[in-house]
Amino acid sequence: VFVEPVVLEGGAGGNWTVFDEVLDSNVIKQLTLTGCGAACGEMLLRDRYIFVTQNVIGTELTSMTSLANKLNKFDVGWEGNAVSESSLYALSNTGSWGAMMWDSGSKVGHWVLVKGVDDAGNVIIYDPYQG
Repeated sequence: VFVEPVVLEGGAGGNWTVFDEVLDSNVIKQLTLTGCGAACGEMLLRDRYIFVTQNVIGTELTSMTSLANKLNKFDVGWEGNAVSESSLYALSNTGSWGAMMWDSGSKVGHWVLVKGVDDAGNVIIYDPYQG
């Protein structure tokens, strides 16, 4: 009997390949279909010992700028900018950060939390879609 391995795909609207995906109780699950930004915001603030729920942040669709503006209501210094691959490692050394993932042809992106990079060079992602 041959069992073909299942290729897991990323969260809402994401068809990107994932490796060694596990459900983790540290990942805050988004409460609504459009709540990925708010769930990532909750995790970003929590990583900085600021405890605000995604309901308070707001679960509507968010752009880079709007999520930064929401987070700045609770903590200062948040900015929404594009990130190049060359700055990924430097940014990961500053702590967790949010990334908007775009699937080819999709009109809506999906927020995930980047926790860092492991020793093998794999990017550690917390995806709020399924927790």
